Amino acid sequence: MSNDEKITHILTAVSNIEHMQSDMNRSIHCFESSMKSVCGRLDSVVSRVDVHSKLLKLIAYKSIDSEARSRRNNILFRGFVERVNEDCREVIASFLDVKIRLDSPNIPIARAHRLGRPRHNYSRPIMWHSLNTRTLS
Repeated sequence: MSNDEKITHILTAVSNIEHMQSDMNRSIHCFESSMKSVCGRLDSVVSRVDVHSKLLKLIAYKSIDSEARSRRNNILFRGFVERVNEDCREVIASFLDVKIRLDSPNIPIARAHRLGRPRHNYSRPIMWHSLNTRTLS
């Protein structure tokens, strides 16, 4: 092979390398613009997740507050013998009438029920829920 052929071969190889480099530069530019778009979308998603996390935390706090507020109208009564098919409202009303000597018909009992699962030789406490806190005062 002559020197001219060798130089032509080298110049052709250099030209091919330049074309490949140009193609690679275009590909890299396209990739960079795609990455900028993805990063922008990712930033948007991250900010939305942050907002939703704050909202979930707020909802959790409100739920805890609501539960605590509803519990302040509760009184637990212990020591009552448990009977099958008992009406806990009647048990509490009878206790208030007989033992405490309160006029139980004037005291609204919204709910009264036993807590937990029944167990042998164990008397579950009765939870009384009043409609308002003034009744409990």
